[in-house]
Amino acid sequence: MEAPAAPHSPVETELTVTSPEQMRELGLKLAKLLRAGDLVMLSGELGAGKTTLTRG
Repeated sequence: MEAPAAPHSPVETELTVTSPEQMRELGLKLAKLLRAGDLVMLSGELGAGKTTLTRG
């Protein structure tokens, strides 16, 4: 039995952000693109900005 097809293809992207303000802005922009059921996986060391992005 095959798994159901995803509504859209997964995307992997790497970005470099140089300030907490840029990270919050990225969070705001990302939120506008997401739809119910989308999955975003954040990975990084302590202090990398995961929480700041999420708050944005």
